[in-house]
Amino acid sequence: MFQGRAASRELQGCSSRAARMPPGPLGTVAVVEPVVEGALVTPDGFWRVEAVRYGPGQRWYRVIHATTVVEEKASLGTVQRILGDAYGTLAPVDAAAGENGVA
Repeated sequence: MFQGRAASRELQGCSSRAARMPPGPLGTVAVVEPVVEGALVTPDGFWRVEAVRYGPGQRWYRVIHATTVVEEKASLGTVQRILGDAYGTLAPVDAAAGENGVA
């Protein structure tokens, strides 16, 4: 389990490489979809925090409680405020686990 600063490091440790968009003809607009770079979940599976990259240099966090998105485009401070004590219990999602990260 991660405590306080360790959870912050885990969230911040998600890939920060910016997406490169190929050059296109003038007047065209490239559609950039958000990419989930990593996720943490509480042991009970009720809280999930996803690190999301949206275009070059834009990273934010999505906070999900059960099946409801509580906050989109949240800063790390906002994630800590929303989760309170549960923030210290976040652990990386196991790739072999189910959709909510709980095996």
